[in-house]
Parts: sequence; C-alpha cells; structure tokens
Amino acid sequence: MLNRIAFAILARTAHIQIRWQTFKYMREINYYTILSLFIIGIFFQSCSSENGMEEITVSTSDINLTMDENPNIGQLITTIEGTTNQGTLSFELVEESNDGAFLVDQTTGALSVGNPYFFDFENYNTLTAIVSVRRGDVSKQSLINITLNDLIENDLILEGTTSTLSITPRCKFIGDFNNQFNYNGNFLSSWLGGLSVTGDQFQVDYLVIQDMIDDKISGVRIDVGDHTGVSIIGVSVTYDQNNRINTIQTFQPNNLYHIEYDNQIVTFIDQNNSTNYTATLDDLNRIINWTNGTDTFSVEYDGANLMSKTYILNGITYTATYEYDNKRNPFNTIRDLNLQQILDYFRVVGFHFYITRSHNISSNNNNILKIDAPNGFFDSKVYEYEYNTDDYPTIKHIGNNEGEVIFTYQ
Repeated sequence: MLNRIAFAILARTAHIQIRWQTFKYMREINYYTILSLFIIGIFFQSCSSENGMEEITVSTSDINLTMDENPNIGQLITTIEGTTNQGTLSFELVEESNDGAFLVDQTTGALSVGNPYFFDFENYNTLTAIVSVRRGDVSKQSLINITLNDLIENDLILEGTTSTLSITPRCKFIGDFNNQFNYNGNFLSSWLGGLSVTGDQFQVDYLVIQDMIDDKISGVRIDVGDHTGVSIIGVSVTYDQNNRINTIQTFQPNNLYHIEYDNQIVTFIDQNNSTNYTATLDDLNRIINWTNGTDTFSVEYDGANLMSKTYILNGITYTATYEYDNKRNPFNTIRDLNLQQILDYFRVVGFHFYITRSHNISSNNNNILKIDAPNGFFDSKVYEYEYNTDDYPTIKHIGNNEGEVIFTYQ
C-alpha cells in the first residue's frame, strides 16, 4: 500500500516536472523566435534600403511665363523641372488649352512650340499646358501658364495681287489669282479678281459695292464670267431698327426674301416661291449653318478663322478643313464694311456656287496653309509663304509648283 502511494506521488511529481519543463522550453522558444524575427526584419529593412525599394517621391512646380507672339515651330519655351529620390523621371503632356499647341520631350522635359498658329496674340493671348512628371507609378503635375506679348506691327492695306497660275482652275475668291482693289475713301468700292491668258481665254469675278446706308452696304453687284459669257447678279438689302438685315433681294434671278429672327434662328421666307431657308447664327452673328429642308451647309470657326465647311447635298456629305500659319492675312486689311455678312446671307438664298468658292479670306486672321477636301466637291490645296518684316506675306507658293501669287501693299 505504501509502495503504491509512493509511486503515485513520484508519478504525479514527474508529470508536474514534465509540464514545467515543457512550459519553460516553449517560453524559451517564443523568446528566441521573437528575437530571430526581429533580427530578420532589421536585415530585410536594411536590404530594402540598399536596393532602393523605399517609397518613391516626385516633386515639380508650376510655371508662369510671358513670351512674344508668333514664335517658330519647335522653338523652346521652357523646361519642366522635377526631382525624384531614385531613378530618372519621364515627362508627358496630359492636357493643353489648344490641341497641338505644345511639344514635350519625354526625357528632358523641354516644352516647345507645336503649332505656331495658337501663339498669335490676335487669336489667343493666353495658353496653358499640364505636364505629368513621373517615376514609375508615382507622378506629379506641372501647370504651365503662358501670356503672349502683342508685338507692334505696321498695319498695311492690300493693294493687289498678281499671279502666275494657269487658267485651269476657276477663280476661288481665295486670292490665288490677279486681284485689284479700289477704295472709296477708307472703304472698298470694288474688287476685281480674275485671270487672263493668251487670246480670249479669261475668267473674272467682279464685285462692286454700289450703295451704302450708315456704313452698311445696301447694294452690291457681282459679275461672274469667262470667255463664254458673263452673269450679272445684283443684291439689295434693307435693315431693321436693330441693324439686322430684314430683306434681301436678288436681280437676275429675281428673288425676294423677308428675314425673321428668333434669337439665333433666322428664317428666310421666300416671297415669290416656296423655297424657305432656316439658318443659325453664332455669338458673333455669323451664319454657321443653313438648310432648305433637304440640303444642309455648315461651317466652324476658331475665333475669326474658318476651320471647316460641310455640305450635305442630295444625301452625300462633302467636307473641307483648314490649317493656318500664325502670320497676318493681307485680305483682312480690306476695309469692306459688312460685305462678309452680305455674302453670307446671299450664300443662303442663291449664290450657292459661293459655297465652294469662298474661304472667308477677308475675315480670317491668318493665312491658309492647307485645305483638305478628301471626298471631292471642294478643292484641296497646299500653300507656302514668304513674309515681310510686318508678318504679311509677300509671295504665296501654290501646290506642287503650280504657280505663285505676289502681294503688293499701299
């Protein structure tokens, strides 16, 4: 009996000792485990720092600057500065006030002129760009604000042009042909545009401002002809008390339209037949589209410059788009009162071939570099210019050695 009791006590004591030894062992294991993990953590942190895996930082700043108008394409404007704590930076143009105005070197951050057209003070006096400065997935943005200086230039008046073009294309009211301008005091009295060649071959556009009321044109005669004959079209207009055209009458053919306004919607009501037209005015009261219910014509402007024409005729869409330089348009010097408004209204009601022939040349601020007409009806053209010190063209080179136009000024 005593032996059994002694064995039981020894067995229980041994169990207690075993459990205590196990607990002590586990505590030592936990201690050494924590210590080991701590040391490993320090090691990996040290290795990470040595291998450049710490958090990437990028910094840059905004830029405000002033520059002269009319720079050259590719001219350096400024360089975007940026810093990072590791590696090298890349630069990307992510936003600009005018598409195509800027170029950015992805490696150096050099910001340069993309399209000089947008750096003409008369069209845009401020421009903006946003450049992303990036290292890996981390980026910051630099906002660039540019103010243009308006350079002092002498204002010239176009006296005329002479051309070496052949007679193959028709006159286009674009100044590709011989033009002679006569001024009655300060304002245009007649515009003779034409081309003559050997023999009796010739083409001519002749516009005469016949009557004026309070510096507004009330009567115009337009002669369009070639060696086969001449068409003479007379246009007479009247104005309401708000100085808006309220009637337009043509002679040969004889048509009379009463014109009504509903905000920016203009209705031309045919008094002789039933061919009414509906047009829309923009904020500058220019006609930007018209329709007779079947055919539709529309234009888009960028400031004063005509940018596109679209004509939907018999269900077929024809387009023309324009590109410009950043120099001064000599035809814009012609002081023609409200001639462009007259021709715009006349284009709606009868002078339909003026759709193809007009290019807004007496109103555009700049000179046309390219006309892109991919699907016919309109004519595609490419131009290059030589300029004088006042930024007016002196010579215009047309197409692929098609000829040139020489400008003379008063």
